[in-house]
Amino acid sequence: MENYAHQACARCRSQKRRCNRLLPICSRCRRLNLPCRYQGIEADPDLPKNEDLSQPILRTISKSVQSHISTIIGDDRAIALSAAVFFSTIHPWFPIVNRASYYSGLSKQSPERSPGFGLLILCTHLLGISPTNGTMSSRMQGLYILATGLAASLTGAEISSIELLQARILLSLFEVGHGPALQVWLRGRPTAVSGVVQMWMTTIAYIALEMGQIPDTNELRISNAASVSTADQDSVLRDLLRASASLEEVLNHIHTPAAYDVKYDEAMPLIQSLVALRDSLVKEGTPPLSCPATALCRSAFMAIMENGYRLEHPPGKDCSPLSIALLQADVDQFVSACEGLTKTMVEGDSINIPGFFVHTTGTAALMISRYFSESRTTNAVPSLQCLKQLLEALSNRWLGAGVYLERIHREQG
Repeated sequence: MENYAHQACARCRSQKRRCNRLLPICSRCRRLNLPCRYQGIEADPDLPKNEDLSQPILRTISKSVQSHISTIIGDDRAIALSAAVFFSTIHPWFPIVNRASYYSGLSKQSPERSPGFGLLILCTHLLGISPTNGTMSSRMQGLYILATGLAASLTGAEISSIELLQARILLSLFEVGHGPALQVWLRGRPTAVSGVVQMWMTTIAYIALEMGQIPDTNELRISNAASVSTADQDSVLRDLLRASASLEEVLNHIHTPAAYDVKYDEAMPLIQSLVALRDSLVKEGTPPLSCPATALCRSAFMAIMENGYRLEHPPGKDCSPLSIALLQADVDQFVSACEGLTKTMVEGDSINIPGFFVHTTGTAALMISRYFSESRTTNAVPSLQCLKQLLEALSNRWLGAGVYLERIHREQG
């Protein structure tokens, strides 16, 4: 006859998972080969320690990861070439992987590499692959599915490491740049948006770890953005940290239900601080599509402006005119910065453009199509054409650009 504990095991309780309370090991911990402890119940000394059970699954995952690296990428020379592509194209604008630590890990023999680092190798390789003729090749799609599955396996086995966190962030970047995350974003589903917020907060947490400090929550709020010193602006990581916090704040503002007066009172300081942050990030002589933090700020600004325009308001109060005017000015400024870029861009130029600009460019194009096509003050047709050409060029590197083009064509009928 099977015995049961009076309450869930410590692991299931801490993770708020259903526990069948089976003694001496619950079914979930047995399935995952994880330690299982019940409060007030001493483990049977004659039973093998459950901690040892985690080693076989770790070895199995590690062998699987190394086998996939050898099959998909190749030998050490091919892995080094793949790393060179990543560090020359993605790393300059999204430097979450320490170059020295990465190459130090590559110098180890395959069996000595942790499964988390092996997954990171696969993810850096994935980010270095460009679409084929504007579509995701079976090789590219297969590697994404494989990496996602391996990340889930490592997480389920509670194998944690900085390399695993880096790999998961790179997978999120892939989803933002190539479409899966953009698809749910464009549908406007609250659960999808909360997932985007979680991704950005994970990014913030990692950047803080990379900097060797834990950020004060209050210091991350964009209301303090203008007080950050000029010297700090030279750090790409710190700029991403500030811009990510800005986007998270705006998304929470938009998708948290509240009365009109509360929304309005929240929005004004957010907008002012967001503009101050965006302006502080723009450096003279910098190409318009080179700063990822600026892209995040502009995306956040356009999101809060469109929300203000569409917000239901009581009689006598209407922020729609101000919202649409500020939105129009921002879109015009972005189009002006991009003009000439589409004329000079040749095949291959889009390879180093940050993936975050897919959302910025696509959103600006949608704003023109939805709100400014009848405007007398905005040269809508050439502006929209400029951004569509830019999206076409971006789609050679980031498939998410094609998602926006399809949406624009569908809305225009």
